[in-house]
Amino acid sequence: MAGNTGFTGFTGFTGFTGFTGFTGFSGGGGGALPAVSPLLADAMTRSREGHLGRATRTTQSGSKEQFTPGFIRHWGSTTDLPQPGPKWLSRMGSAVRVQVYVTDLMADIRVGKLNEAKAIDVVVDFKGSTSRFSLTRPPVDVFKEQAHRVESWAALRAERAPEILAQIGPQFPFWSSVLHLNPEIVPYTNELLMVALEFATIVVQKVKYESVVPRPSDFSARVQPMIENPGFFAWPSGHATQAFAVAELLSILTMPRDGLGGGFTHPWEEAREQLFRQAERIATNRVVAGLHFPVDSEAGCELGVWLAQMLVCACTGGNVRSFKGNNGYVFDPAMGKDHDFNPAHHVNRQSCHQAGFKAAAAGLAAKVQSGLPKSALGWLWDMACAEWFNAGVTPSANLTKL
Repeated sequence: MAGNTGFTGFTGFTGFTGFTGFTGFSGGGGGALPAVSPLLADAMTRSREGHLGRATRTTQSGSKEQFTPGFIRHWGSTTDLPQPGPKWLSRMGSAVRVQVYVTDLMADIRVGKLNEAKAIDVVVDFKGSTSRFSLTRPPVDVFKEQAHRVESWAALRAERAPEILAQIGPQFPFWSSVLHLNPEIVPYTNELLMVALEFATIVVQKVKYESVVPRPSDFSARVQPMIENPGFFAWPSGHATQAFAVAELLSILTMPRDGLGGGFTHPWEEAREQLFRQAERIATNRVVAGLHFPVDSEAGCELGVWLAQMLVCACTGGNVRSFKGNNGYVFDPAMGKDHDFNPAHHVNRQSCHQAGFKAAAAGLAAKVQSGLPKSALGWLWDMACAEWFNAGVTPSANLTKL
């Protein structure tokens, strides 16, 4: 139990509280610089001087001792610098690798207004496959009506307070309770999730900026959120975007490659159900806390599911679902102004796994079995898949493949 408290490999991600980006990730293991100790630095300096001496020494016979610098570790060549490629990712720290992955993702995404009707376009083009996600900002009357509902949900704050506070940062313990994601067991799956979280954060912040929806407490002094409002706008909910992106991504990553069997409920189906229920709980808790409207969760849910699919597309090179033209993925808010978040409506119409999925499972599984060759994200996908479908991670096999 002690080895899993707080997911120590990611404790540095506390900067995520304000969606400030990846600045806090430097505290993680796998790539972060250790804390500098002046005492240790002085000890290392003295140790080197004590056992090494001068760079060139005179032996007992009077001759000069010579040495020729060269590669000690294998780098693909004994005489020249290595040829760049994904196989060298294994010699980079995880925090730095995440920066590489996210840079690749963001090179293929654009967020901007579609027209003066306040529609927001998120256009992603991976290897020539373009899909557009459009969100239309609800009118002000929706937010005015939902401010009453946010106030009514305040009655649950005392009950939900431990969850709300624990979920301010990344919710790894909550996901791990469903799928056992201890980073010592599945480090590359955790790395993939970090990419999804950062990807979702950057995109949703741009959508928030283009939309400018004030927080519930800006509409009513009776809301009085239980924690301080973050320093950015409300719609869509960033927590909902991230939570549903994680649920969709893990569902695709862990989907059985040999189908779901006959009429019984496959263990994966139950796991997927629990992942999306966990995402719903995380999103709803932000409404309970007084920070979001239900419609914020609706938009975040659909955006998060779509972003997860785009991430898988970037990793594997194949669309995991079909899109109808450039406008085939449009946010569809529930009817009426005053309503609660109904995740089933949004997940069922946007997720890869819908009614009749068993018949299409083989085709979808074939698209996600392996990552793109010569791609950093493809390398990460293969390493994460190996944690679920192989006896263990075998870096040598990935080095050979890539």
